[in-house]
Amino acid sequence: MSLLYLIDDLVKEGSQFIIATHSPILISYINGEILDLNNRFQKVKYEDTEIYQIYKMYLDNPYGLQEKLFNEE
Repeated sequence: MSLLYLIDDLVKEGSQFIIATHSPILISYINGEILDLNNRFQKVKYEDTEIYQIYKMYLDNPYGLQEKLFNEE
């Protein structure tokens, strides 16, 4: 969150950033654009990113996902 605050301050001063990350927090930056490198740099919505979907799936049911993962043979 501190990094988002710093990025926003710098953007307001005219800075631009290209950030490659898997962080769902960084990609959620409200004034940013998300380009999907696996899909020819197409612009995508935050909720449509793979990392968002993975984290959401896990946070919606962490124990169920772990049960499935640890009990599969």
